[in-house]
Amino acid sequence: MAEEEEMSDDSYEPELQFVLRLPPTQSEALKEDLSSGVDIDEKFSIEFEEDLRNATVKYDKWTLPARLYDLPTITESSKTLDDKIFYKTGDICQIMIAEEDDVTTEEGASSVKKDKHKKDKRYFHPHGLAPPLKNVRKQRHRKTFKQKNFDIPDTENEVRRLLEADADAYSFHYEIVDAGDENADPKGELEDDSFSYEETGLSDIFGDLNSSSDDTTDEVDNDNEDVRSSEEGPDDEADGDFENEYAQKLESIFEDQQDNPEEESKDKEEIVDIVESLQHLNEDRAAEQVGQLGENNGTDDSYLESAIATENLDQLLKEQTTEDEIALNEKLVELEETISSLRAKRRAQELEVENIENNVLKEKFESSIEQLKKDELEKRQEYDQIANMLQQGV
Repeated sequence: MAEEEEMSDDSYEPELQFVLRLPPTQSEALKEDLSSGVDIDEKFSIEFEEDLRNATVKYDKWTLPARLYDLPTITESSKTLDDKIFYKTGDICQIMIAEEDDVTTEEGASSVKKDKHKKDKRYFHPHGLAPPLKNVRKQRHRKTFKQKNFDIPDTENEVRRLLEADADAYSFHYEIVDAGDENADPKGELEDDSFSYEETGLSDIFGDLNSSSDDTTDEVDNDNEDVRSSEEGPDDEADGDFENEYAQKLESIFEDQQDNPEEESKDKEEIVDIVESLQHLNEDRAAEQVGQLGENNGTDDSYLESAIATENLDQLLKEQTTEDEIALNEKLVELEETISSLRAKRRAQELEVENIENNVLKEKFESSIEQLKKDELEKRQEYDQIANMLQQGV
């Protein structure tokens, strides 16, 4: 039980107001006297010693030793006359605790502990007035942790990072929310006012890539056929006439055998003669061709070697040309994908720039758009060069 007392003697008043805490028996008796209106000036007294910390409390027939402590908290005291309006009368920061047993006093200056304000720690009360404030001096009056550098997020940098991530993405979508819209769904379900870039087909951008190469191949084949027909000379036509004549004779012989089986022996002799004539004709044709080539190239052996080398070289050139065409076609496909990706990024950033109000961020996006345009133009020029090479037959 705690009671508040005002000191009438100025010479013994360490504070204007403090709390007096008595043992339960004396506290109940003092409470009854105060509530009944009995004059307690003759029954109650407090006598301080020279240090103004130790005192003797006398009440009625009891004499109690007491000590004055400093509270860790400050409590305001108020008075009222009508239970409606309260007037502050002081700040209570001390408590006097009276006990039935003698209060032990520590003697000797060496044993006295003082804080930085040169106050005796023996008179520091560890608790507050209420139970929740138990050990409040140790629990609440600790040193606070001071962090010099706080990681404060930079809103502008975070927005820039998000926009750059959207620009690098192949597709994205966003929602525009009106903060002042009262009809907005409380669950956060908004109408999808979004857009996304669909993958653009390569044929939509560059047209049919296979049509030009197919047409070119057909034209080359037709030219080769014309060259072959022009190289065939009159001698080949004459040899062809002899072959046709021998073929007609063989057909007539076979028909006669079917009509007259008796003349089969005579027909066999004619068939043998025709076959031998065809063999001689083929041998003469081969010798004539070899002789012509020998005249042009020096000797028959050198011609044969050069012919074999030319055939091998043509085959190697064809294989090399095929490999080059395959590599160039793969390069074209890669360039098509790169151009499509650059175009999608550029369009995405152009749409974002329209909604950006920050001038610094807007300039950065515009420079990025210009760089994307340059890259796209370079890739387009490289694509056109490779396409022309393929059309010309590498």
